[in-house]
Amino acid sequence: VKSISRFAHNTKECLEIIRELKSIGIGVCFEEQNNDTSNMSGELLTSVFAAIAQKESESLSAKMRWSYQYRMESGTFLPSSVPFGYMLQGKKILINEENAEIVRYIFNAYLAGYGIAEIAEQLNQQKVLNRTWHCTMITRIISNERYIGDSLWQKTYATDDLPVRQVRNNGEREQYYAERTHPPIIALEVFQAVQALKSQRREKYYSELHSKDAPLQKKLYCGACGTIFKQRKCCGVVYWACR
Repeated sequence: VKSISRFAHNTKECLEIIRELKSIGIGVCFEEQNNDTSNMSGELLTSVFAAIAQKESESLSAKMRWSYQYRMESGTFLPSSVPFGYMLQGKKILINEENAEIVRYIFNAYLAGYGIAEIAEQLNQQKVLNRTWHCTMITRIISNERYIGDSLWQKTYATDDLPVRQVRNNGEREQYYAERTHPPIIALEVFQAVQALKSQRREKYYSELHSKDAPLQKKLYCGACGTIFKQRKCCGVVYWACR
């Protein structure tokens, strides 16, 4: 292997893999550190080098996070990917007109009284873009402020520990709202009307749901956060999920 940093993300992972390979008679040679785990002192040296490599990786990640945060605060942050309906060209976010028409259709259909499941079904029946449309995709589109030309940064964040994971930001990190970061697809009035209608439908849904006798009501809890599970319906399927 070229180096320990290319072999594993952290010291614990590195030693676990080395010991597993050693148990079946395989040694690992690290070219950069000039270290062979087949030797008596190989594992000790490997653990030292792995700890150093992990610290360097954590330091680099911290610097990258700081640079992202600085660009978010200044409004100059450019994401690596853009929502459906947009495209990246150089350092500019531009509208993909073909897909933007579908986005406008989804917003207008929702305001016209169609439900999320109905919109997804219509798109699937028409074989739009030859892809399968799900309720979650429609919900994500009509809830995304990016379609009015604004951006809310740091909806998710990278964990400090290795291996790095992307998790949803529930207030653990500061979020940054930037206006007019790119051209809008949807008018602000349309977006606000959709959010208001969403709120009305949600209140009506839960009022109807709680009025019915559900045998599992207030009896299921999330193992991760302890929140009471709520009953949900999507595309005719009833299920229980954490809020």
